[in-house]
Amino acid sequence: MTAAPSPGASRIKNGVFRSARRARHAFCYSSRFVSAASRRRKVGLLYKLSGTMRVAVTLGLGATLAGCVDAADLGDKGASSAAGPIGHAPRAEGAVAIGSGSSGNNGLGDGEYFANQARLLAGTNVPLFLNGELNVTVAQLFTVTPASAKTFGYAMQCALPYAQLVNIDGVNYKGGGILKTVDAWLAGPLDKTAKEDLFACMATLVNPFEVPVTIRLTGPTVDDKFLRTYDPSLYTFREALWKAEIVATMGAPPTVKYRVWPLPDLEEFCPAASAALETRLCGAHPELCDFIPGGPIDQECVQVPEGYECGGKPVIQSWLRPNDVDRLYPTCP
Repeated sequence: MTAAPSPGASRIKNGVFRSARRARHAFCYSSRFVSAASRRRKVGLLYKLSGTMRVAVTLGLGATLAGCVDAADLGDKGASSAAGPIGHAPRAEGAVAIGSGSSGNNGLGDGEYFANQARLLAGTNVPLFLNGELNVTVAQLFTVTPASAKTFGYAMQCALPYAQLVNIDGVNYKGGGILKTVDAWLAGPLDKTAKEDLFACMATLVNPFEVPVTIRLTGPTVDDKFLRTYDPSLYTFREALWKAEIVATMGAPPTVKYRVWPLPDLEEFCPAASAALETRLCGAHPELCDFIPGGPIDQECVQVPEGYECGGKPVIQSWLRPNDVDRLYPTCP
């Protein structure tokens, strides 16, 4: 009979592979988004690990960075949306629907999003549909590059009613029904408040690692209508509060500022939580990303029946599954 491993041995093994997973994601991040010099420094850090750790890290990296995106990360690439595997997680039996928010996968790259942020803002100035068809003006905005089309797909996850399809150049984009405050876009332009709700939703779906992670969103602007398609009880890690502010300047195009407050679970997991959130949103493009760290939540925000308001405006709260936290924050200690 084989002896069962001791609890201590199990903890050491789990610690090695948890650290190896973090190191793998740190390497993936450096390979995609930082300078060659920074990349060499990060790789050098791997060789300071113990021998056992180095083996685990080396195995995790794989040839040609194959370990950076594994099968579990990729999700269903056969989905009809060109924006990737976005949408609702599989339904769990007994899932509680009412008041539990909505869900989506954040796999939109920071470079993809910020290169097309102005296009999305322009698109909200006109109706999404005309005479039952997608507005040609909107279609032209988002058929310029694959990244613009992907950004459009994620916008439909936030704004388009759940399961409704919109077609551009033969590709169907499926609505995620996340927001309940942007229905006016279907037949007319969005007002400033609705635009800010849309851009706050988009910010939660940005992921500089482009390894889709399913997240849960709640708040006064988030729709609970279609929640029987996932189990909210799995998403227990309180990540952050997200708010977008559109600022108009005389003689210049409007800009979008993102104010984000870390929540207690993230602050405990990552001491430099605000800096980590900036990386989570802005990635390698801080010059394009107007990020403002939120101050103390107890001073700037108040709880309301459906979530939080900060600065007198509703915000979106993001929740993660505990096992996914390392994927979005691989550099946190």
